[in-house]
Amino acid sequence: MCSNSPAVWETGGASVRGASHHRSGTPNQDAWAKWQSGSLCALAVSDGHGSPKSFRSDRGARMAVASSLEMVSGFLQAQVPASARRLQELCEGGLPGEFVRAWSQRVDADLAATPLSPQEKDGLVRQSGEAAWAAVETNPRLAYGATLLIAAISPAFVAFWQLGDGDILTVSQDGNNVSRPIREDHTLIANETTSLCMASASRQFRTALFPTDVETPTPSLILLSTDGYANSFASPEAFGQVAPDLLALIHKQGFGSVCDQLEGWLNEASAEGSGDDVTVGLLWDRTAHRSTVAAEHTDSTTLPTSATSSSNEKIDDSPEQRPVLSSSPHQSSEGAPQNHPTQPPQ
Repeated sequence: MCSNSPAVWETGGASVRGASHHRSGTPNQDAWAKWQSGSLCALAVSDGHGSPKSFRSDRGARMAVASSLEMVSGFLQAQVPASARRLQELCEGGLPGEFVRAWSQRVDADLAATPLSPQEKDGLVRQSGEAAWAAVETNPRLAYGATLLIAAISPAFVAFWQLGDGDILTVSQDGNNVSRPIREDHTLIANETTSLCMASASRQFRTALFPTDVETPTPSLILLSTDGYANSFASPEAFGQVAPDLLALIHKQGFGSVCDQLEGWLNEASAEGSGDDVTVGLLWDRTAHRSTVAAEHTDSTTLPTSATSSSNEKIDDSPEQRPVLSSSPHQSSEGAPQNHPTQPPQ
């Protein structure tokens, strides 16, 4: 699942069906994809909403990562404008609209090929009523609603885009600093999230652009994840530690080995944590100086996966809302995190 490219960056990831989705028979509604050409690379992660009205969101997530990488790869391979201001304008104003347009075109083509069925209508009406079906009829793209996270890298800059929830973490080359390059969206409350299916989607993207040079080097590791991963940890601080711990494991075991184990870790995180689908994408700078970090983390061979219980409270399943998952059966009755191994048995 990892790249063997001779370029600076290695890319990999994993996506697992949530424990609650296994129990309910719901498919994995997350998706991820990568693209790489020489020193240029990009990675995208998407989370389909999974609410009753977004009953095709697994397709929507797959379309989101495929269409966005098509746009980003073209952007990276194009002649980079000499003006840093123009580059910023493209990242903030041009590409978000292209992401939404490309996704919408794929959704509309899918709807033309496979129109919404009477069975889908009956299922939604039984679950959420006639008003829910009326909303989908008014905006059929609602059935495909999904979030989107993107990281793109060239020798000259690193760029990030985010629509909706999820997490992007970066680790400095010395392994000591973890950052969130994308500003927090304070308009998102509880389980609300912005979505590609919204009319205002292109204006809802949050972006970050970092030109790179000797004084501002690229990160050593970039992590993109759907919200099911962070929600499987007892606290934001515990989740924040996962990126440097992954970097330490990469230094000790190798990137390919970590990617091979990633699916097992994510399955465990979902089963003992959020119960949601969990997806993680990684970009690692394999040429960065790492000897100091490796020495400091010699004994760090496991990942923190302290789970946190989920609420059973029902919510309005509008397009900007996520369903609340029931608590995992592996959690204690008090909902407190249990201690559990972070690596599968050897």
